[in-house]
Amino acid sequence: MTHNLWTALQHVRHSSEPRVFWIDAICINQGDVPERNAQVPLMGRIYRQAAQVVVWLGDGTGDSPAAFALMRKIDAARMATPEERMTEPMTIQELQELSLPGVKGSEWRALDALYWRPWFKRIWIVQEITLAREAVVLCGDEHMPWLNFVWVAHFIIMRGLEGIVGCNTSSLRPLVSMKSRYEGKRGTPLLALLAWCRDFLSTNPVDKVYALLGLAESHKVVADYGLAPERVFLDLAKDYLEGSLEILSHVEDSEWKSFPNMPTWVPDWSAHRYASPYLGFNSFNPKSFNACGNTRSSVRFGPDDRTVTLKGIMIDYVADIGHRIQTSDRVDRPNADNPVVQALGADKLNYLESLHLKRFRGCELLVLGLKTYPTGEDIRSVLHRLMVADSAPTQTVTDPITGKTTTQELDLAEAYTAWRRLNATFPFEGPKIQETERLAVWRTAAAYSRHIASTATGRRIFTTRTGYAGWGPWEMNRGDCIVLFEGGKTAYVLRKKEKEVLGTFAFLGEAYLHGFMNGEGFAGGYEPREFTLV
Repeated sequence: MTHNLWTALQHVRHSSEPRVFWIDAICINQGDVPERNAQVPLMGRIYRQAAQVVVWLGDGTGDSPAAFALMRKIDAARMATPEERMTEPMTIQELQELSLPGVKGSEWRALDALYWRPWFKRIWIVQEITLAREAVVLCGDEHMPWLNFVWVAHFIIMRGLEGIVGCNTSSLRPLVSMKSRYEGKRGTPLLALLAWCRDFLSTNPVDKVYALLGLAESHKVVADYGLAPERVFLDLAKDYLEGSLEILSHVEDSEWKSFPNMPTWVPDWSAHRYASPYLGFNSFNPKSFNACGNTRSSVRFGPDDRTVTLKGIMIDYVADIGHRIQTSDRVDRPNADNPVVQALGADKLNYLESLHLKRFRGCELLVLGLKTYPTGEDIRSVLHRLMVADSAPTQTVTDPITGKTTTQELDLAEAYTAWRRLNATFPFEGPKIQETERLAVWRTAAAYSRHIASTATGRRIFTTRTGYAGWGPWEMNRGDCIVLFEGGKTAYVLRKKEKEVLGTFAFLGEAYLHGFMNGEGFAGGYEPREFTLV
């Protein structure tokens, strides 16, 4: 029994009456492989039938009572806030009116620390909280119903408090979205679950797959703890490739793989990745691509299952590449009021801003340097569309007279200009944003910025020898091949491995290639060739 479990039992036991709990660490013999194989498929039913699920965040600390006290105040403020004001940014004056701490209050740091507890990143808790009929959050002697716990975080997000008090609720968002989707009776494919839960953690790598089986609408996977993780991931990739090439969009850069000896075309689900797949569970960039047109995939595996041969066409070669766009370099400028940013000091903050500006201005220079585009589009229009992977950013507009809200599609040229003025302009450039226009510019830039983050984070921009431009994986380099596979929805980046075996390639990842994402490459006559991925 772990110390954490022993502590939890001390807090959940009743002082005078017996209580019945099901705890996987006790009820399943973790050292017995056949027992684990038999019990894991039953866990979904156990959580569905539980009277209540206890979320144990861990023992209390010196600041956890302050965090729970603050959450109760926020919950009261939420209930006192009229619905029409729920999306208005919170002001410092309103913080005082609602009896909430000021932006420098230590209570906010205590709450932020609570959201960073290890519980929120464990892969098994996704199934636990999603299937729970009722749940309660415990942290030492403090407790709160899960529903209220979630509403507090929702209020912080909706009122824009994250940016001014330095309290990050992002650890809760995937759990809330998953539960909402499940309760809405919308089936979720296993591949989408794997992508959505990629950043959760597990002690055993195969649990990144097995912990989600109880939530998936349909799948062929059978939990087998006797198999090595590499075999589990390889078998999963093979099963999907026989019906669709979508799983190729989930392959991470090789430097992040936990099992570097796996074939390059197999996703390592135990590894994190910066980039959100262009195909998958992506709320900010829902545009569906169809680079393959009406073609169907043709898949052939090698005798040892370590190679796969696909048919497709070679489109171009990479001519130039931009800097890596990282998650640590925010698409929005770092907030100087954030305690984390303040801890960096002015010099480091200025460095981050400068690095951020240079990388995104580098993207602009690389694309505009093409002068013209092979499709005949204006090169600036290409830039505006490329930065958001040809998606359609929208923003909510409220009529000042009727109060009615509508969703409007942004003009990409105006949106790019607003984003650039707010987030990608050096201090010596002008004119400065006037106070009378700041709110409108901010709203437009924020809507566009979300799509840029989804498109660019974890990738690098590139141009090709014939003058096309796109976004590709971090590890791509000059001379890499841009290909389209029959049946593939995006473009892909390969690297020749002909020094080993003639005609073989390493698979680097999916790509967005502007002008080839809607079947253009397969229009008319084309001669497919075979690509063997190792």
